[in-house]
Amino acid sequence: MISMFGSSGRLAVSLVFAFVSVFVLCEYVIYYLVILRCSWPHIETEDSHSPLRALFLSDTHLLGAIRGHWLDKLRREWQMERSFQTSLQLLNPEVVFILGDVFDEGKWSSSQDWEDDVRRFKRIFRHPSDTKLVVLIGNHDIGFHNEMTKQNLERFEKVFNVTSARIFTIRGVNFLLVNSVALHGDRCPICQRVEEELRKLSHALNCSFQGAQHNGQCKDTEHFAPTAPVLLQHYPLYRVSDAMCTGVDAAPLDERYQLFRERYDVISKNASKKNHFDTFDRLLNSIVDSLFGERDTRVRGWLLLDSYTPTFLLTITYLLTIYLGTKYMKNRPAYSLKNVLLLYNFSITVLSFYMLIELISAVWSASYRLQCQALHEAGEADIRVAKVLWWYYFSKLIEFLDTVFIVLRKKNSQISFLHVYHHASMFNIWWCVLNWIPCGQSFFGPMLNSFIHILMYSYYGLSTIPSMHKYLWWKRYLTQAQLVQFVLTITHTVSAWVVPCGYPLGCLKFQTFYMCTLVVLFVNFYMQTYKKRRLEDGRMAKVGEFKNNHLNGLSFSLNGVNSKQKLQ
Repeated sequence: MISMFGSSGRLAVSLVFAFVSVFVLCEYVIYYLVILRCSWPHIETEDSHSPLRALFLSDTHLLGAIRGHWLDKLRREWQMERSFQTSLQLLNPEVVFILGDVFDEGKWSSSQDWEDDVRRFKRIFRHPSDTKLVVLIGNHDIGFHNEMTKQNLERFEKVFNVTSARIFTIRGVNFLLVNSVALHGDRCPICQRVEEELRKLSHALNCSFQGAQHNGQCKDTEHFAPTAPVLLQHYPLYRVSDAMCTGVDAAPLDERYQLFRERYDVISKNASKKNHFDTFDRLLNSIVDSLFGERDTRVRGWLLLDSYTPTFLLTITYLLTIYLGTKYMKNRPAYSLKNVLLLYNFSITVLSFYMLIELISAVWSASYRLQCQALHEAGEADIRVAKVLWWYYFSKLIEFLDTVFIVLRKKNSQISFLHVYHHASMFNIWWCVLNWIPCGQSFFGPMLNSFIHILMYSYYGLSTIPSMHKYLWWKRYLTQAQLVQFVLTITHTVSAWVVPCGYPLGCLKFQTFYMCTLVVLFVNFYMQTYKKRRLEDGRMAKVGEFKNNHLNGLSFSLNGVNSKQKLQ
């Protein structure tokens, strides 16, 4: 009996020992045996510094309260914890990246469930203070593109100290972390924020590469290590399938040729490669930014100002309208447009009157200096001035209609180089002004020009009313008034050049040059127009010897609507 008990006891002890051994092997030792097969690659470096040791994980998918059974959670999370903790102990990485989908139900979690998920995550992925843990956003964390909400995004960013686009630098290596869930290229609010942050980071990296932190273009930009960034994101960039992946990266044969779904398995093709328009837009804006540097943030988000492309394309459309419009109207009758012109001219007059009064009021209340006014001296008053100058910029777009009406009325002789140069250049120049120098010294020219336009467009409007023709003797003085305007603007600009106040000197030099070109062109126009007028008057005087009764009428026709030159 004792013998049998002793034998049974030994058997029980052996079974317990075997169970414990198997348990320890399967739940502890196995992780060491597997991970010991891994090692850091040997990399030759040009200096004595060792390569950065970075561990990458993805799609941990911690189960939530909806789909996760407690036993399933226990088993999965135990294995995940042991794998991670053993890796830390044996491999000793300097940084660990988790590339999104940390949680399986993050997009659905209530506040209480979210806090429980976060608590479990921190327990599983605990790490020593000298190891950095960086977490990226995945679609299961905040939702797919159309399910993504600001609330889910903000709580994820708060917990993991991450933003939708940022650069993480460790030991001179830059990692670009991107919320790829928002990279769909459809200008959604969160997408726009990510794209804007990426543009800023791109500019900062370029400045870091060029070592140009002290020049005007890179002033106040964040400095990064001058190395090419490693792009990290949850969604892969677009690819048809995994067929292109070979070697150790090859997918299993039964999965290798499965087609990926855009915006589900991978980012869309357009978002990955960007369409031609977006490429053109980025290229055009990067050229402009490289010429003028950082834009004034006070006008960010204002209509037509964030990108130069609309202004550029509208100008191209304007030039094509002139070219194609004259061809289209060549064998067609001219339009009268009398009522349209009356409404248009008086609308521009009212807009010019508003801009004149608002500019005078704004600069007077802000105590602007006449001689030289810097860009950041008047606080909110500068914003008020900038808002009026935006209307001035927009009015230059409206004034493209001047030329359209000329084309439709077949007054092609009025489409001079001066006319087209002035209209096209002013619209583009004032886009630049609003983006880089939207207030301060910039107020003076528009204030004078608004006054001149009140006179000009009043004249144009009145000239469409036959009964008003006899009161329009003052047309020739409009050109003289414009020349006086140019001279005053040049004088005002040069005064700030000679006695500076912090206003950008390059802008003053350009404005002086541009105004000089207008003076030359307007003087030439003035001389040619009124020299021709004197010759015509001389010829008409000879005719008048025989037809005295018609002299005044014909002379009036030359000075009235039929000979009207549109001078802006």
